[in-house]
Amino acid sequence: MNQVANSKTETFAKIILDFERRVNRLPVPMFLSTLDGNCLAVNQAYCDLLDQPPEKICGFEWINNLHPDDKPTVMACVNSAIEHTEEYHGEHRYIRRDGTCVHVKLDTVLISEDNKPLAHIATIVNITADAQLRTRINENEAILTAMTNAMQEGIVVQNTQGEIIVCNPAAKRILGLTTGQLMGRTSIDPRWRSIHEDGSDFPGEEHPAMITLRTGEPLTNVVMGIHHPSGELRWISINSIPIRDDEHTITAAVATFVDITDQRNYMHLIDQQFIELNEAQLELEMQREELEVLNSKLKFQAETDGLTLLFNRRAISERLDSICHQVTSKSYGVILFDIDHFKSVNDNHGHDVGDQVLQLVASLASDAIPAGAAVGRFGGEEFLVIATDVTLIDLIDIAEQIRSAFANSVDGPVPFTASFGVAHATSTTEPKDLIKIADENLYRAKQAGRNQVISNLSKAS
Repeated sequence: MNQVANSKTETFAKIILDFERRVNRLPVPMFLSTLDGNCLAVNQAYCDLLDQPPEKICGFEWINNLHPDDKPTVMACVNSAIEHTEEYHGEHRYIRRDGTCVHVKLDTVLISEDNKPLAHIATIVNITADAQLRTRINENEAILTAMTNAMQEGIVVQNTQGEIIVCNPAAKRILGLTTGQLMGRTSIDPRWRSIHEDGSDFPGEEHPAMITLRTGEPLTNVVMGIHHPSGELRWISINSIPIRDDEHTITAAVATFVDITDQRNYMHLIDQQFIELNEAQLELEMQREELEVLNSKLKFQAETDGLTLLFNRRAISERLDSICHQVTSKSYGVILFDIDHFKSVNDNHGHDVGDQVLQLVASLASDAIPAGAAVGRFGGEEFLVIATDVTLIDLIDIAEQIRSAFANSVDGPVPFTASFGVAHATSTTEPKDLIKIADENLYRAKQAGRNQVISNLSKAS
C-alpha cells in the first residue's frame, strides 16, 4: 500500500516493508521517518487522522503537518532524543487538511542497526477531547479564581489536618495576614487568640471548619472575635461546608467569613442609644405624670373653693355657661341659696365656727343634689346649684331637700337655715338672666321670713 518515498537502500526497504506489514491495519495512527524527519511510511489510521492521502505525507517532512507554533519545540526535543539515543514523548498539535486542529500525544521508538540509529517509528494518540476538557477546566479555574479573588467575603480551604491550603485576597485583608502567614496555619494555632461574643476563649477545636471536618455538618453565622495584627479586636461571621470526594469522604472544609466589626459597633451604638432613649422616655413619662398631677392640682385649685372644696364662683359660672350652650331643650335651672343670719354666726361664735358651718353646708348640699347636678360657692355664704334634665317642679323639690337637710341638721356647731331662690331656663334665657331671676327669688324668700324656697310659681310660706 504505502510506497518508499526517498530511500532506496536495502535496509530502509526492509524497515519499510516490515512497518507496512505490521502496522498498516492497526487502529493506532503511526508513521515511519528518517532521523532528519522525512516521512517514509504511514498507516491508514495516520492518514485518517490528518485527512490526507499517503502520497501527500510520504516523502515529506512529517513536521510539515504540525501546528506552526509547535514545530520549533517538537523538533528540538526530537533531535535531543535522537542525539542521546532516547525515546521521545510529547504532546503537540496537527493541522488537518480542513484546517482544524488535532491535539495528539506522540511517542517515538528508535530503529537502530549495529547500535546506530537509522529511523524512528512514531505512535500517535488523539487527545483532542482531553485537551479541550483541560482547556475548559483551566478556563473554569481561571473564572473561579477571578470570582474568588473579586469576592469581598474571605475564603479559606482547610485540609483534614485543619491546615489552610487555599486563601483568597479578601481573607488576607480581613485577617491582616499574608499568604505565607496563612498557608499551613491551623485553627488550633494560639496566635488566633479567638474569643466568643461573651469574651470567653474560642478553642481552635471549636472553630466552624474543624467541627465541619469532624462531623461533616455545615455551620452558618458563627460569630468569632480575633485579634488583628494591628492590635484591634475584629469580629467575623463564619460559614463552613465540607468538601467530599466521589466516595463521599470528607477531604477538606471551606470556611467563608465577613468582617462584622463595624456592624457590631453600629448595633452596639444603636442599642446604647435605644437604652438612652428608653431612659429619656421613662424620664419624660415621669415628668408628664408629674405635670399631669401638677396640672390637676392647679386645675383643682383654680376651680375649687379652698374652704368648702366646692366649685368656686368662676368654675360654677363657666359650667353654667357651658350647659346653656349645650342643652338645646333648655331643661335645666339653678338654685341660689344663702345662709340665714350668717353674719351673726361669725359675730357671736367666731369665724372658725362660721367656717365649720360653711363646710357643713357644702357637705349637706352635695349629698342632697341628684347625680349630674353641681354645686358651687358663689360668694361668701351664698351657693349656686345647677341641675339639668329637670323641670321647675324638680328644681323646687331639690331646693326643699337641701333646705330640710340644713334645718334638721344636728351635726353643726350651731343650728342654721338658708333661703332659696329657684329659676328654670326658657328658650331665650341667658345665664346672667337666670342668675338674676334666682337672686330675685332668693331676695323674696328672705323678705318672706327666710328658711324658704321661692320660685316664680311659688309664694313665700
